[in-house]
This record gives sequence, structure tokens and C-alpha cells, in this order.
Amino acid sequence: MKKILILVMLLLFTGCFWNKGEAEKREFYHPNSVLDIINTFESYEIKRNFLNESYEFIKVEEIDGKSFYKVSVVFAEKMTAWIDEDSGLYKITNENGDTYDSNNQVELRQYESVIKAAFSIFNSLPTDEEIKSIIEQEILETYNIEFSNIGASVTVYEEKHKNAHIKTHIADFNTFKMIVKVENLIENSIFEIIDFELK
Repeated sequence: MKKILILVMLLLFTGCFWNKGEAEKREFYHPNSVLDIINTFESYEIKRNFLNESYEFIKVEEIDGKSFYKVSVVFAEKMTAWIDEDSGLYKITNENGDTYDSNNQVELRQYESVIKAAFSIFNSLPTDEEIKSIIEQEILETYNIEFSNIGASVTVYEEKHKNAHIKTHIADFNTFKMIVKVENLIENSIFEIIDFELK
């Protein structure tokens, strides 16, 4: 648990995706909530700097007359979480098999911060205004890419000057576009969507 909390603090200190219906309404979409991601993805696997992360929707589970989203999350450790319709964490089981619920409020609140950080995967990507600037940059290359249930053509834009060398990979899925990879070659940092499956 300690290593996860340290990781959360690093991510918060240093500083997205939607269902197909939403995708048709706009070119780019950056989900910024737990429920946005749950309603968009069956699963995903990403690389964020030194960390590989993943998510998988398991099912909707009824507990004491209430519905909860049961999901599997890998974020420094593997966890199974039950999340309510207000994005609150109801219960969690860590990789050691320890389960925390309302009877363990301190631990549950700590893990709630972890889950929110795990679902913040797209928050560090360029904003809509920054994307407008990116697509005016030099095109370095183009290529095709396939994910679990959808393919896209990718254009790589390069920003290169004294203080920056960044390659931004923008995928065009016909009905929407999204950033699937950002490489900061000066800071040696990377964000990459390795695979995903839409609902």
C-alpha cells in the first residue's frame, strides 16, 4: 500500500476516452472521471513512464439492493474494486487478498485515492487548445495501428526546438480521434496506449 501512495503523490505532483456514441459528437475527448472510463472501456492497457497499468470491467454486481461496478485494476499492484454510481469506492481487495470496506474506513479512503489516480490516465494529455497547436506542427510519419476491436491511421507530429522534443501520435478512428502516444525525448517520458477494447 505504501508504494502505491507514493506513486499517487508523484502522479499528482507532476501533473482520454469515451463510448462510440460520444465519439461521434466530437473529434477529441478526454475523459476525466471514473465513470467516464467505466462506461467507455471493456479493458485497456497503457504505459505511463515507468509503470504499466491496466483495467478490465468485470460485471455489475448487486449488493444489498444496490448496483456496483466490479472492475479489475493494475496500478503498482492488482486490485479488484467495487465502485458505486457516484464513483465512490464501496469495497476493494488487494493482491494479497486483503479486503477493505466500510468497516475499514481509513484503508478504504486511502485506496479510494489510489483508484482515482489509476483512472486519471488521460489527464496529463494535451488540452483541446494544445491539440490545435500540435496539428500545425511538422508531420514526421504516418502508420496504421490495430487495437482489440478497432483500427486507426496514426499521424505523428513533431515539436523540436531548444527546450522541447516531443512526438505526439494522433489516431484517426474515422468517427473520432485520440492521442495514443506522447514521447517527450528530452524528459525521457512516455504515455502510450498499448491496447484497449471499447464497450
